[in-house]
Amino acid sequence: MARQSLTEIIGGRLISDAPEIVPTVDEPVRAVDVLEPYGAVYRFSVADSGAWFEECSIALKGPDGVWTETTAGGSHGDSWDVPWRPSFETLDGHTISIFGSAAVELPYEDDGVVFVRGVYGFADRAVRSLRINAATGERVVELDSPVGAFVVLVLGESSVELQGLDSSGADVGQPATAAPVGSA
Repeated sequence: MARQSLTEIIGGRLISDAPEIVPTVDEPVRAVDVLEPYGAVYRFSVADSGAWFEECSIALKGPDGVWTETTAGGSHGDSWDVPWRPSFETLDGHTISIFGSAAVELPYEDDGVVFVRGVYGFADRAVRSLRINAATGERVVELDSPVGAFVVLVLGESSVELQGLDSSGADVGQPATAAPVGSA
């Protein structure tokens, strides 16, 4: 089966409907976010051997409506226990766990550039949306992933705070912070 294009994935918000992480031979999309004209796609997979792979792609939407990847970043490792579902217990006592981020400078408005960053990870099943606080403002993003995966787009290089919210909009657990870009 051919891999879907970013335009199909982002436009249709096509994410895996799997309720837990199980071994797979493909690289399922776990989360999508859009902050026009920027998009992010987060993939996470685990092989039968326990080897895992994750990638966040940042895309730019062209005037023709086609999404084009501008950068991607991620990591990999081994010994991931499956089946796995994020929870307060499996996230080391947290309701949100930031796994990483990918970033790139992209065109902004008429003649400027902006630093676009996709922050990704997993959240406990009680978290239904994330309130994102960054230097450029605040917004709320719903979690569409049945497995609790998220990717959120922010503009700028400053720290980013993510607060989990339940279905009524009340805070769940403590916020998680992605450090400013370039900090140790």
